[in-house]
Amino acid sequence: MSQNFLEILLLDERDAMSRLGGNTSIYAMLLRKFTENTYIEQMESAAASGNAAEAAEITHTVKGLAANLSLSRLHAVAAELDAAYKKGESPAGLPGQLKDVYGETLAAIRDYLA
Repeated sequence: MSQNFLEILLLDERDAMSRLGGNTSIYAMLLRKFTENTYIEQMESAAASGNAAEAAEITHTVKGLAANLSLSRLHAVAAELDAAYKKGESPAGLPGQLKDVYGETLAAIRDYLA
């Protein structure tokens, strides 16, 4: 890894508020919608069936959503996996790391929304 992902915030509320003009209700709604997705399951299914292009597309989607929602650690891991896919490299342990960080991010979102 080129970065220490553990030093990156899971959820950067300050950054999100700057993106959303301080509107916490919109942020909460967007986070709730994010928790309802099945991107990781879709990515795993695509990878298991040998569909690297679909896995790469889903990874790119997660990267973009994570950036827009200021889910910084998820964005960092997804960006590294996305870059590996774009280079045609085998992503090795990155899909597992993305799944782990995704789970941590969902827990952080649920705590934030509680």
